[in-house]
Amino acid sequence: RKAAEKLYTTEVPALSTFLEAKAKEAGYDRPVQMTEEPEKVEGGFRRMHTRASFSGVGLVPFLRMLAAIKNSPYPIAIERVQVEHYQKGDKYNVEVGVYAFELTEGGSRGGESKPKPAKSDEDEVLE
Repeated sequence: RKAAEKLYTTEVPALSTFLEAKAKEAGYDRPVQMTEEPEKVEGGFRRMHTRASFSGVGLVPFLRMLAAIKNSPYPIAIERVQVEHYQKGDKYNVEVGVYAFELTEGGSRGGESKPKPAKSDEDEVLE
């Protein structure tokens, strides 16, 4: 339980920035279309949701990107993957939806759902 709480207290980067970075790491060099949904707080968690659309991407680089998202150290879940193949060869239009979760203050105890204050670098040094 403590390991799960530690995972969910990890500060998640902005999902659009995170997805763009993973796409670049996988070799995708075109602009990425992002759709960010409003954050929701429920059940002691703050949930963020973003969908990213890629056009003309190769299947292998896209799969590498999905693996990098899944294996990231953040509490992130892949919500959906849509693949369209309207072009010849290894060029696909794909969309991936991603959720990220953060534990809110009191979330594990069922208390009031307020976002946890971010730790400063100084706080981490003192611990």
